Amino acid sequence: MCCSLALSCAGVEMLDLPVACTVCKCGENYLTDPCQLEEYQTDKLFFNSSISGMVTVAYLPTYNELIAVLQLGKLTLEEVQKAVEICTDGCLRMRDLMRQCLAERNKQRQNNSNVVR
Repeated sequence: MCCSLALSCAGVEMLDLPVACTVCKCGENYLTDPCQLEEYQTDKLFFNSSISGMVTVAYLPTYNELIAVLQLGKLTLEEVQKAVEICTDGCLRMRDLMRQCLAERNKQRQNNSNVVR
């Protein structure tokens, strides 16, 4: 996502802003975008706890298109589908934040270019 924002800020034309999200399934709960420690614990504890697996999705929101899906651990098809849905929703929320950041950046650029030196 940082690359998407950096390219956009640099003026590189893109068809969409790729966004990614990860979901970790812990027992009956789904944890969205776990931190590094939580991911590490997930990797280490797959077979020793209620942590079942993780799903990471890369998504193009404008086209409603998944461009990558990575699944780790043991998950049923239904669990993977639910994790993908949660990831997709997370990607849409993140896209809105990214757009807001880009709009603020463009506004700052316009204000700076209008300053008389």
